Amino acid sequence: MGYSIHTSVQETLIRGEENSVQVYPNPAQSFTDIRLPASSGGWVSNSVPNLQVLDAAGRVQPITVQWSDPNAARLGLEEVPSGLYYLQIQRKGQPTLYTKFLVTQP
Repeated sequence: MGYSIHTSVQETLIRGEENSVQVYPNPAQSFTDIRLPASSGGWVSNSVPNLQVLDAAGRVQPITVQWSDPNAARLGLEEVPSGLYYLQIQRKGQPTLYTKFLVTQP
């Protein structure tokens, strides 16, 4: 059974197996694939969400996004330096989701 951490501004960090955002490979180099939960905590999957990659200081990193469906995408990370990052996932009218991943550039 998964659990969520909630803040006062309806942001959710998804963890656990049944409600998790999948990021693979992790650690990543030039790209990573993501798979979003079909539904989680009232999330609906009929629209493509806005994605941003943030560093530990909250700075937005330059990425490219290629969607294969509303719940699956490939993130291009060629310009992102090695480090720990947070993927921010936003769908209109729904809580913001976050998950973390590691980038290790050669």
